[in-house]
Amino acid sequence: MTNNLGRTLVATGQADNGVVAINDSDGALDAKLTAFLTIAVDSTSESLTAAQIRGYAGFILTDSTPGGAVTLTLPANSVGRFGVVNSCGQTVTVTISGQSVTAPTIADGKSDTLISDGVNVRYASSYAVRSSDASRIVEISQIAYDALSPADADTVYLITS
Repeated sequence: MTNNLGRTLVATGQADNGVVAINDSDGALDAKLTAFLTIAVDSTSESLTAAQIRGYAGFILTDSTPGGAVTLTLPANSVGRFGVVNSCGQTVTVTISGQSVTAPTIADGKSDTLISDGVNVRYASSYAVRSSDASRIVEISQIAYDALSPADADTVYLITS
């Protein structure tokens, strides 16, 4: 089992402090799914920590006079999906140490969901389509999908029922 969120796992047969460990672990999972960390951007170069990436669903960037376009850098090997709400007064580029593709940018007053694979940060909305070379996404029922003969190789099918 992977433990990407750094949750405290309860050992087999653990009785003492088991409930505390479970509650702490559930709290960490809840925060990763729902909590946003507000960051006052006061520089054109801001960095997130590994604990912040593991611990929050997203980040709200507020204006503290950055003075120009901002680069928000994730630590190397950070993996996961997260949101960014940009209210810092400047365009924000989100990157990771060693980024090899064009990093996503978020205009002031906008927000987006991003994903990091540990090597690059990309827009989450286009990650699957870009990596699979699919040209379109189609919502379709399971019955209609089963009736396709053959399925279009350039299409991502979202099965809805």
